[in-house]
Amino acid sequence: MKNILKKLREDDGFTLLEMAIVIMIIAALLLLIIPNVSKVNDKTDKTTSEAVVNTVETQILLYEMDSGEKLEGDALLNALEGEYITSEQRKVYEEYLRNK
Repeated sequence: MKNILKKLREDDGFTLLEMAIVIMIIAALLLLIIPNVSKVNDKTDKTTSEAVVNTVETQILLYEMDSGEKLEGDALLNALEGEYITSEQRKVYEEYLRNK
């Protein structure tokens, strides 16, 4: 028991230099990770938008096959919304058409 107490008294903890080295390593890792995370978010947004556009275009074909009508523009999107596509899908598709 006395040996343990003696060792605890001798241990002074970390030095300022050791703490500085650890902080620099953590900062270097953050500098490597943060830019990659933002790139992944951008790529995910683009991929999601492309998937929604493909879904809406497929639903347009299904609507035309079911109804026998070939509508365009807002009339088509109004007919699709609710039964074939959601309002969020419509917004993404309209944004895609504007940016096209």
